Amino acid sequence: MRLLKRVNTVITAQLHDVVECFENPEKILKQTIREMEATLEKATESTARAIAGERQLERRLAEARTSADRSQARARDAIKNGDESTARTALARRREVETGAAALATQLAQCQTSNARLRQQLEQLRGRLAAAKGEMGVLIARQRSAEAQRQFAKIPTSGSFDLESFHYFDELSRRVDQTEAEAEALSELRFDETSEGHLTAEIERELQRLKSECEAPPE
Repeated sequence: MRLLKRVNTVITAQLHDVVECFENPEKILKQTIREMEATLEKATESTARAIAGERQLERRLAEARTSADRSQARARDAIKNGDESTARTALARRREVETGAAALATQLAQCQTSNARLRQQLEQLRGRLAAAKGEMGVLIARQRSAEAQRQFAKIPTSGSFDLESFHYFDELSRRVDQTEAEAEALSELRFDETSEGHLTAEIERELQRLKSECEAPPE
């Protein structure tokens, strides 16, 4: 019974308090669940031993009642055979066995009542442990979320996160953008210069044709 009370105390502890009071609540929660499982296993074994005792009492009571019936049968046979002495002995043995059987029946009834409570408590504890496991997952998720929020809240003041890599990435992105823009501008300028050169050459060729036409004698 003390073991079951201990299990009940452990499992009914508020897991929310664990989250709030310990530095590493996730680790503590998992360790607490393992302790619950180990303690509940011991309680189950203890209850199993109590049930085994109940089974032994049942067998002993059945044997005592069978022995009482045999003594009654011997007494009846002795009476039929005219052997009163043997009949008296058999009847005395029957009364002795019945007295013991009555005591066993009382013990068995008490044991059955106690074991019924143990079974019920174990089922309740198993249900509570299952609920604790489910709640643990939710609490761990909430703890991780709260921890992340707390860390991000520290960024502007304490700089708890190293943002240098983020700044460096932004700088690289700006440099790439600038390089691409410069390359596009240079390409446009070179295209303009090439186009202008082609135009100048074309004008010179046109000029030479006109000069040739003007210098040619009329026919």
